[in-house]
Amino acid sequence: MKTATHKSKGVQTMKTRRLFAYIGTCVLVGLLAGWAPTGVLAQPTASDAPYQQDGAKTTVKAFEDMHRVRFCEIFFIQAKGGQMELNVYNPTGLNDMAATRDSCPDKLLNKVDLEGLKTQYKLDAIYLNKPRAWMFDEIKVPVGAERNFYGMDFYWMAASHVPKGMNFEPGFLTYKRAPVERKTELTYKAGKPVFLLDDPDGKVWVMKAFRDSYGQTSENLKDLGGRYKNLPAGWKFRVATLTQDLILRPTAGTATITQDEFENTFDYMGDGSSNYVP
Repeated sequence: MKTATHKSKGVQTMKTRRLFAYIGTCVLVGLLAGWAPTGVLAQPTASDAPYQQDGAKTTVKAFEDMHRVRFCEIFFIQAKGGQMELNVYNPTGLNDMAATRDSCPDKLLNKVDLEGLKTQYKLDAIYLNKPRAWMFDEIKVPVGAERNFYGMDFYWMAASHVPKGMNFEPGFLTYKRAPVERKTELTYKAGKPVFLLDDPDGKVWVMKAFRDSYGQTSENLKDLGGRYKNLPAGWKFRVATLTQDLILRPTAGTATITQDEFENTFDYMGDGSSNYVP
């Protein structure tokens, strides 16, 4: 495949950008999961484009030593049946990740031509969910087909859909809750610190991924409580050291997520979604 010489380009229209703000907030972080936020995506059919078959057959893969591993995502977006269908590609586990702890190295990502992919795969739109890093230690996740985009390898890792023309402003999930269907199992190892939010209802949320931006590093996350400017009344940030392995595995196949003002993602722990709450 010909390598592009320019960096990835964003989507052009404001309406589409607002839709992507919603998509990026919903899909981004719970990803590595094979879930859809509300509703069930139709099974691939013979008339679908070849890439739409990438999730027809998945294999559960287990990845260890994932804490602080960097990742990103590309969303293939297609209008289908009055909705916007998303097929999501994630490089976790690929691109020499075991050696570099970075499945989304900038030297590869900067060669990915989004507009080229949009044309090649006849997409209605395409979106890059920019790099962030995982906070758990181990994950078991269903993955589909593997594809190479401009020299960078990706797994198919999720499918989702949203109503056509949804108009959400950026940050709609900040300190709000969103349910997601999910099949992953996440493990945080005993003896390590975790970053938690307590909400006014007494629910506890654990950080799953932090955004590679806002001057954040894995080392200064412990100081988030002092950096928040928009933390709502009744919300509190704290750091806890795990006394045993913390395992998140939604028993009913549905998890609940939220984000803070720095686009860090947190999972709700409780109601059977985790083995205990720190």
